[in-house]
Amino acid sequence: MTAPGPRPSSIRVLVKSLHLIAAGWLASVGWLWLSQVLINLDRFGVPPENYGLWTLVEGIFPAALVELSALKLADYLRNVPAKEERWREWHHAFWWALVPNLLIIGTAYLLITEGR
Repeated sequence: MTAPGPRPSSIRVLVKSLHLIAAGWLASVGWLWLSQVLINLDRFGVPPENYGLWTLVEGIFPAALVELSALKLADYLRNVPAKEERWREWHHAFWWALVPNLLIIGTAYLLITEGR
């Protein structure tokens, strides 16, 4: 529960939650890529072609778009004369991004377990 007081800026919370979603996406892509390499080593004794580079490229691209959107929005917010409450905004952003990140990580888990 947060301390009573003025509510944090919703748009600042959105920007911070976009950062968290991009980080969750990158973590899931990294986990998926590592599992792809390990599964291929277990099955065939060799790593995948080009070490699964396309998995990284295809996974990093959407995360980069989300992060670039967050950075552009944050750039617009630098000129706003509102009070910034960093801790409260990150706290709210964590809770806003929790379900999307769980869905992303859950999808990666399902892809990995079904691929074995």
